Amino acid sequence: MPLGGYKGSGLAMLVEILCAVMGGGAMATDVGGIRTRGRAMHTSQMYMAIDVARFMPAEQFTARVEALVGIIKATPPAPGYDEVLVAGDPEWRTEAERLKNGIPLAEGNWETLCQTAAQVNVRPPALQ
Repeated sequence: MPLGGYKGSGLAMLVEILCAVMGGGAMATDVGGIRTRGRAMHTSQMYMAIDVARFMPAEQFTARVEALVGIIKATPPAPGYDEVLVAGDPEWRTEAERLKNGIPLAEGNWETLCQTAAQVNVRPPALQ
């Protein structure tokens, strides 16, 4: 799906430069992927650390990010959706749910885990 017209393509190009060009990895169509049968995926990674305090006090940065998130979340949701989410929202909700109610396991997985634990002399935790 297209993302953001010319600005989206510029953002994609920036990510490609940071990850593939600077990382020395495969670029553009040479990456391959899980949907390209018979072709290995060759991805590159890029990690960046930014010292926010060099730009502004950390508290000010945090307050500005929180204000931006508030603006984004106050945006009317697209038709068919109940709310606007930001990065991390689904994961934080899942974490809270699982801390409260545990991690769901597909049927049969607990038994398989217990059998594997017995093979290596590890006692599984009690179910709650």
